[in-house]
Amino acid sequence: MHMQIYGRVNKIKMRVQVWDHFVEEFGEMCAEILLENHTELENESADTMMWFLAFCNRIGADLDELTWKKYPGECNTCHKEKCECPRIAFE
Repeated sequence: MHMQIYGRVNKIKMRVQVWDHFVEEFGEMCAEILLENHTELENESADTMMWFLAFCNRIGADLDELTWKKYPGECNTCHKEKCECPRIAFE
């Protein structure tokens, strides 16, 4: 979907421009986490994801294929479809 909508525009931007947009949106998302502003956090999360997709498309990375290759429908630790790893307590 992202490629269909933004592919032409994305191709004419330099990679560093696309990456800078991603980093900016990620920073805004982090700020909303600290402010505990749930609505804006959701908005910034969507913006961050779109710019990450833009970067992946810009460098020619097939994120869908790469994700399934690394995480093939199972937990990468216990190898179950639904993770059964013991809960880890963080101190």
